[in-house]
Amino acid sequence: MSSTGSMSVPEFDVRLVTDGDSPVVVVRGAIDLAVVGPLWDAVEPTLEVGRPLVLDLTDVSFIDSSGISLIVRAYQWHGRDKGSVVLRVRGPEVRQAITLAGLDALVTIEDTGARTDGGPDGRSPDGR
Repeated sequence: MSSTGSMSVPEFDVRLVTDGDSPVVVVRGAIDLAVVGPLWDAVEPTLEVGRPLVLDLTDVSFIDSSGISLIVRAYQWHGRDKGSVVLRVRGPEVRQAITLAGLDALVTIEDTGARTDGGPDGRSPDGR
């Protein structure tokens, strides 16, 4: 079968960037059981008392229960403080999974889907 015309699934990638003084774990692709280990390895060093964990899920296409469990684990590590975990989301599929799991009651969710500068894709003018 030819690859032209078929939908491609973005490859999983995780990287750590800095936003001011805060570390941000930027994730791309699908979060499932196969990648939750490497994702936790990226998240764990950023867990500091008094500093929120920011997970940028803007380019995440799918999250399953293992990804939801990872977010809950980080929330519990932080002492169950709602402001201690921030999720940046854009896609309705990921947002729906987070909401159905009840995480919207536990963590802060930043919707990156609407730009304030009128841009169409939910990213800031500098591409973030």
